[in-house]
Amino acid sequence: MLDFFPALFCVLDHQHRLVHVNKGALHLLGYYPSEITGLPLQQLLIEDDLHRTLAALKDLIGGVTRPGFVTHFRHKDGTPVPLSFYASVNRANNHIYGIGQRVPFADAGHQPAGNTIGLVKEVPAAELQVNASFDIISWNDAAEKLLEKSGAEISGSKFWSLLPTLQQSAFQRLLEQAMQQQSAVAFEFFSPILHQQWIEVTAFPAHGNLTLFIRNIHERKQSENELWKLSLIARETTNLVVLTDGQGDINWVNDAFVRVTGYTQEEAFGEPLASLLSGPETDNATSLQLQQCMKNGQPFRGEILQYDRLGKKLWLEMQCQPYKDETGKVEQFFSIQTNITQRKEFEEQLHLELKQRQRTITRATIEAQERERSLVSQELHDNVNQVLTTIKLYNELCLTGIDQKNELLRKSVELLQQSINEIRSLSKRLSAPTLGKFRLRDSVKELTDSIAATNRLQISTDLKLLNEIEVPQELHLAIYRILQEHFTNILKHSSAQDVQVGFEMVNDELVLKVRDDGKGFNTAELSGGIGIANMLTRAESLKGTLTLNSAPGLGCVLLASFPQTAWAANGSLNEA
Repeated sequence: MLDFFPALFCVLDHQHRLVHVNKGALHLLGYYPSEITGLPLQQLLIEDDLHRTLAALKDLIGGVTRPGFVTHFRHKDGTPVPLSFYASVNRANNHIYGIGQRVPFADAGHQPAGNTIGLVKEVPAAELQVNASFDIISWNDAAEKLLEKSGAEISGSKFWSLLPTLQQSAFQRLLEQAMQQQSAVAFEFFSPILHQQWIEVTAFPAHGNLTLFIRNIHERKQSENELWKLSLIARETTNLVVLTDGQGDINWVNDAFVRVTGYTQEEAFGEPLASLLSGPETDNATSLQLQQCMKNGQPFRGEILQYDRLGKKLWLEMQCQPYKDETGKVEQFFSIQTNITQRKEFEEQLHLELKQRQRTITRATIEAQERERSLVSQELHDNVNQVLTTIKLYNELCLTGIDQKNELLRKSVELLQQSINEIRSLSKRLSAPTLGKFRLRDSVKELTDSIAATNRLQISTDLKLLNEIEVPQELHLAIYRILQEHFTNILKHSSAQDVQVGFEMVNDELVLKVRDDGKGFNTAELSGGIGIANMLTRAESLKGTLTLNSAPGLGCVLLASFPQTAWAANGSLNEA
């Protein structure tokens, strides 16, 4: 937007140094913006206008409201360029925002000279000359067109009759003062008569008269309004906004940049964007990629770890866009940076929690394996090994020809059967249910029956839902192992007498519910044992959830819920 603006737009810091210049500098003054960015404004002014212009800017900063004024810039080729200059001050940082529009002279001199009766008709702005009484004494074709008056209507008229909006206004007094003092003046006003358009008037003294250049600037004012909106966004946005020259050196930053990084405008000015905020842990590859994109005039987008002025880490999501002149040369880079430090810290915390969770799962798996091995060893040593030792003793006695040989052989057969039963029971506890042969209902029924057979628990079941649903093998095994682990905990810790096991469908989720009447516990004081960790892991591996609700003296309720994606992946509800 700034580069297509048909005038000179510039931003001056409190030392009158150019911190931003648009492409109007090339069109009006012959300079690329990168050539004059950073220079003091006085280096671009002709000596005759230097003191007056700096005094006007000083008044602005001091709070004095001024109309636009005419000043002469020095073109790159040395010739003076008259500009009507309008400026305002941003009180947040005392930066001056200036807009300069070329005064439409027929030549490039300081002001019209000689008798202006023969003014050049081709001058694009409306041009009028008035005498000391403000009678119109000459005009051009553009004046007739702008004022929508014929030459006969203009001839001999008072200037105020053509633009009555100015009569009895502050602008009339400005023009009268310019006539008396034979000085230049410029101002803008909104004319309800000329199709409700914004009009610019620039007046120059000419041998006791005034030459007035009048121009319709409605489009420019609309552009200025858009420009004001953009500058407001740049100032007020929470994003960091940075402008650099074609080499990537900073020439302007917004208030958010100052607030987030701690660097002032002056400290950032002239520093390379790619390295100003770099630090010990800045990724060299990303930094080099940014530098290479700026060198080649290419856009850049990426996340990079930076550091503020105090050395605190600062994660930024950066987007850089080059602006090129008509020849393809990069004049500036426009960079918008979003502070994503909080998001990055959250992601890092989440990553650490996941790593900790993975370590917990790994430890639980290893301890579970060791526990199973210890169980196998204990069962084989305490039961099967003792029985086999007795059988061996009986057989040795039979070989000696003892009289009770038949009785010993009978007892050996009974003990062998006992060993077979022990090994079968141990195998069943350690291995997965025979998934290929049994449905989930059958596996749950077999598990609860085997526990009830110990006469340590009274178990009631509600398995009607399992008659209607088929579940994938992975879910089948997960539910079986959760039940197996939970019953182990009930038998070891709860002192319960009655246990209820049931399944239900809630919002397309398969829910396992196990309630016991044991002594209960405080869930806030759960130690996070291996058994509970294993149950949680099995549920979460299928995108399910598992909760334990309990309180001292109130028993315990286990709820394990599995979404439809888990139970319906390879299973289905039977319609029959």
